[in-house]
Amino acid sequence: MGPNDLKSYWQSMPTKSRQAYADRAGLSYYYIDKRVIHRYVTPSIETIERLARASRGRLTTPGLVTWFLAPPAVAIRKARRKA
Repeated sequence: MGPNDLKSYWQSMPTKSRQAYADRAGLSYYYIDKRVIHRYVTPSIETIERLARASRGRLTTPGLVTWFLAPPAVAIRKARRKA
């Protein structure tokens, strides 16, 4: 897991811990699980800050911004195959 890989962080937690994390961030479990960690949405900077704070130091705001803006690994692999 990278230092600010939200998907790996989320998947490393049991369900109860995920729910507690979502509650601390003020977001729904569903929104994080189905939309955010798959980068179907790019949250506002305020939401990214809440996700970082809720992680209790495991994730940082700058790191999450970078994570959300970076292309998914699958897109990178496809681009490399075409080259």
